[in-house]
Amino acid sequence: MPQHLARFELSELTVPDAPRKPIKIAIPDVAFAFKSVDGKWARLADVVTTGKELNVLKHRFLDALRAYYQSSDIDDQQVKLCGQEYTLGRLEKPRHLCDW
Repeated sequence: MPQHLARFELSELTVPDAPRKPIKIAIPDVAFAFKSVDGKWARLADVVTTGKELNVLKHRFLDALRAYYQSSDIDDQQVKLCGQEYTLGRLEKPRHLCDW
């Protein structure tokens, strides 16, 4: 077995027994998104800066989304709440909705 495959973690490949309902994620129009930043570059930087509130909310949402598709530990409503929390955080109206 090649050396890289020997270290491959098979537990990462587990999937739920039943197919999961797809989660819809809106992809914004890039031109619209650029206009929406409207000088709020510091806020945008918070999304990608480790430890900042928006970055934490983003990763909580991504972790919930990953868990939704890899296990049955979380349902679609919990994922939506995490997404709403991240969205509200980006709109500078943070509320705690996600318990994931």
